[in-house]
Amino acid sequence: MRAVQKLMYQVKLSGVDEIDLKACQDLLEEAFNEENSREILILIDSALNRTDLGERPIEEIERLSQLVPPVPSEREDLQVELTLRARAAALWNADWETPMFLELVDVLSEGTFAAYRASMSARVEKAATSYQEALANPDELTIEALVRHKLFLEGLEHLRESLDYLESDPEESLRLAEQGNRLLIAVQLFADRYNSGWFKVRGGFAPPYPVHGGNDVDGTELYVAAAVIDGQKVPGSSRAPFRQALVAHNGQAFVASDFEMLSDLRVNWVDPDDEAFLRALRPPAVGSAEPWCVARGYHEGRWLIGKARPDDETCRVPFGQGEPECEDFHILVQTD
Repeated sequence: MRAVQKLMYQVKLSGVDEIDLKACQDLLEEAFNEENSREILILIDSALNRTDLGERPIEEIERLSQLVPPVPSEREDLQVELTLRARAAALWNADWETPMFLELVDVLSEGTFAAYRASMSARVEKAATSYQEALANPDELTIEALVRHKLFLEGLEHLRESLDYLESDPEESLRLAEQGNRLLIAVQLFADRYNSGWFKVRGGFAPPYPVHGGNDVDGTELYVAAAVIDGQKVPGSSRAPFRQALVAHNGQAFVASDFEMLSDLRVNWVDPDDEAFLRALRPPAVGSAEPWCVARGYHEGRWLIGKARPDDETCRVPFGQGEPECEDFHILVQTD
């Protein structure tokens, strides 16, 4: 999917009303070998061919406008950017003084520049590369995402510049490192705000911060998921490549291809008690049935994700073809 998503990003970044169709040409051939987004690829290919003939591909552009939402206006971007920059400036020291920054303070006091520069440079470039290669759904290009993208790259650039001043101007090196850290931490906190909740999984794309809750028989990590079975939203688990979820209902285990996954960083697994059930995370309710709490039970040497209700003394998990009950279990709760 990488070529398709790069192509989607190029289309959206250009804006479909003034799309630079030629800029998409290099990705088109590679993207055609991938399975998804074929309708958009055909539209772009047709538009390119008509452009080569000196025509204005209005029909294709209009259809792309329906399939690919336009990029937000600069004014909208600016409002979000100013908000995020203000948050970065207002961070408490304890929020932005990361271990890497404290390491820099020690390096400047001790004068051990060479090893630190090499190590830190490698970490910054690794972060930049990982970010550039990360996949994203075509519908994830929002106002907030554009601003985070801009400030994330700016934060990394500040860290790079900080390394240039290590020996010549230690104070400037610290100032730039602080600026970079503030931006990167603010971007992370802002992303958490908009990337928490239950997300429908499409095409094997897990949400930004899936919640780990256990391991399958072969050791593969299990993440919190939910699917509708018999009119109830039932918590369960999904695993890479995130094509299906496994849930339990009425004594049986079910595999569901239509499912959601939980994305959240501010959660914790705790022992079941009255307070835990009050704070328990539940998938969105459907129908009139009482929502299940997300739980995990210990079964045959491993934690498996399942469901529980306040009156229950056990957690029910999908395993094999059945729904075993676990007396040793945890409840997933929201942390402050």
